[in-house]
Amino acid sequence: MAAQPETDYDFRQRIMRVAEEVDRPMISLALKRDLDVIGRRYGRFRYGVALAETENPPRPKPGG
Repeated sequence: MAAQPETDYDFRQRIMRVAEEVDRPMISLALKRDLDVIGRRYGRFRYGVALAETENPPRPKPGG
């Protein structure tokens, strides 16, 4: 059985300990995958390792 990933709240708190002041408002609002991408910038991973889908997050499509 695989270990359960951290909740958004727990992961957010761990990122906040190392985040730069300018990123803190964005971290406070981020959820799920967005939080994973931010964590990666600071070398923090919810699962303990980088996940493939956090390497190149998709860009929003024009118009929505």
